Amino acid sequence: MKLLLFAVLSGIILSAAPVFAADKNDSPGHRLVDGTAWSQSSLAEKRAYIMGISDLLSVEYLYQIKSGKVPTDKQTTIQESYRALEKVSIEAAIRSIDAFYKAKPDQKALPVLGAIFIQLIEPKTKKN
Repeated sequence: MKLLLFAVLSGIILSAAPVFAADKNDSPGHRLVDGTAWSQSSLAEKRAYIMGISDLLSVEYLYQIKSGKVPTDKQTTIQESYRALEKVSIEAAIRSIDAFYKAKPDQKALPVLGAIFIQLIEPKTKKN
């Protein structure tokens, strides 16, 4: 389940226009924003990134609900993620991601979506 969520969220970010400046050696397939790019980004860039992820997740969530493609008794990874994040403010998400990379400098290569999953989604979707 964790791998599926990470794969889905990675796909979402790959489809979004990059907020961060790409290195001249980057190819289009290597634009996952990681902790290094995150920590070098301005507050405005971080807000734009979180807003973009939020918008993409919201659109996919609403599409799944309105299309009737998902049985009402089954939650998809997108639905679980949406519900886990729906009450998290942009500022709180930024603080959480900043705290993650500050506490774990050895994880700077981890894509920001991984940090979002670890910090904000997984704790709210774990089943006892």
